[in-house]
Amino acid sequence: MAGKATSQAPRLSALTRLDDMITVKIGPEHTTYHIHKGLLVHHSEYFRRALNGNWLESDDKTVVIDDMEPGPFDTFVDWLYTGKLPWRPFGDGEYAISSKWAMPHEGDETKLTLCLLQIKSYVVADRLGAGKLVKAINNHFIDSYKFQAPWYKTVIYAFDHIPSERPILWFLIDTHCVYWSEDYDKKHRGEEALQDELPHEFLLGVMKRMRSLHVLLPKGASLDETKYYDDGGGCE
Repeated sequence: MAGKATSQAPRLSALTRLDDMITVKIGPEHTTYHIHKGLLVHHSEYFRRALNGNWLESDDKTVVIDDMEPGPFDTFVDWLYTGKLPWRPFGDGEYAISSKWAMPHEGDETKLTLCLLQIKSYVVADRLGAGKLVKAINNHFIDSYKFQAPWYKTVIYAFDHIPSERPILWFLIDTHCVYWSEDYDKKHRGEEALQDELPHEFLLGVMKRMRSLHVLLPKGASLDETKYYDDGGGCE
C-alpha cells in the first residue's frame, strides 16, 4: 500500500537541493515533464502509488499516462509549484490585464475552451488523487459560472467523467434550470447541434429540479453558490 502524504508540503528550496526528478509522459505523443518527486508524492495519491517501486515505470523514474491530455495536466503542474490555479492575460485595450483563469473577455470559442479546460482539469485532479486541487477547481468553477448556463460540451464531458454524487454536476443542472433559454442555444454557435448528445442523467436531473427550483426561488433570485462548494471531503 502506498504511504500517506505528509501533513506539510515540501519547501521548493529543499527540493532544489535533491537530485530526485521524475519524468512524466502524458498523452499519445508523450509530452514530457520533469517534476520534483517530493511534490508529486505529497499532493497525488496516484503518484504515491506509481512511485513506490511496484510499477514497471518506476524503475527508471518515468511514469507514462497515455490516456490523459497535456492541457489539463498543465493545470496540475502549475498548481503543484504555485499552490494556485493558473492566471493568464486576456483581451485588448482595457481588458489587457491578467484576468482570472476562467474569466476571459474574448469570444465564445475562447470562453468555451476555458470552461471545458476547467472541467477536464477537475477530472485529471480527481484521477490523480489531488483532493485539494479538486476542491480549488470545483469552487472556482462555481464562482465563475454561477450566473450562466455552461456550454453543452462541458456538460457532456462532465457527466461522462465525474462521479454522479459530486455537487458540481448538480450545479450544471441547476444553472441550466435557472438561466437556460432557447435563444441562448440559437445565439451560441453549435449549441443546438449538441442537444441530442446531452446525457440522460443531465436531462433527468433538469426535469426533476425544474419544479423545485421554481417553487423555492423567488422571481429574479439567483442560485446560492455555497451549496455547490466542495468541502474537502473527497480524496487527499
